[in-house]
Amino acid sequence: MTDRTHDQHPENWSSVAQGYDESFAGYTGEYADALFALEDLVALPPGAPVLDVAAGSGAFSLRAARRGAAVTATDFAAGMVDLLSSRFAAEGHDRCTAEVMDGQALDLPDRRFDLSVSMFGVIFFPDIDAGLRELARVTRPGGRVAVATWDLAGFRLVDLVREALARALPQLDLPAGEPVWARIGDAAGLAAALGTAGLDPVRVHPVTRAWRWDDPEGFFRRLPAWSPPVQPLFEVLDADQIEDGAAAFAELVADRGGAGDGAGIDVTALLGVGVRPGGG
Repeated sequence: MTDRTHDQHPENWSSVAQGYDESFAGYTGEYADALFALEDLVALPPGAPVLDVAAGSGAFSLRAARRGAAVTATDFAAGMVDLLSSRFAAEGHDRCTAEVMDGQALDLPDRRFDLSVSMFGVIFFPDIDAGLRELARVTRPGGRVAVATWDLAGFRLVDLVREALARALPQLDLPAGEPVWARIGDAAGLAAALGTAGLDPVRVHPVTRAWRWDDPEGFFRRLPAWSPPVQPLFEVLDADQIEDGAAAFAELVADRGGAGDGAGIDVTALLGVGVRPGGG
């Protein structure tokens, strides 16, 4: 495809794998913990086959492995897969594997997994519906599919970055429009998409977590080192403009989320869980 966005190219995620793990996986891991606490998933038995699509550096996969699951993790970015493979090996999870694979066309058999998950991964697919159908296809009847997306009304980080740049650099021509995942960025939209993929029943759970930073300006400066979605915004900035944006970001965080130790924002995710029909 020639019309993919910057964050839909695997090499752009491979190049930031280590930075993503160090700067962002801790936040997504909190939503993975919330997913495991849901009634539908809390009793996942040891040895259960679990799939993690667009696994990144393994925030969900490693938690599942530590619970005894036999995890198959996939990602289209080889850098992420290499990092996660090394972590599986370091922790001794010999029943867990990580493979490079397109989540829109999984090279995996039908009805294979008790639980198939994508934590903030399907949202970047050029064809979100294909990704959801694939998750359903490889899940056994009676098994669960779980998908995490950001609540469009509650995901304030990108909004704050854009607002900081607009405040510091009013002459900057920022791209307009909603993200490609906007249609599954609310509970009704996510539930509808999971239902269209063949899952029934479907429940959507909003989960809010606090993102806190000792150094908001430093967090802003590091964004391009781990976040392909924001890299195009930063590529047009010089060093002084980045510093101006960082200062404006810190001011906005202080205004809206508190200053000093623990400065930050509250970020809401939506955890959608659906059942593949046909289980006994």
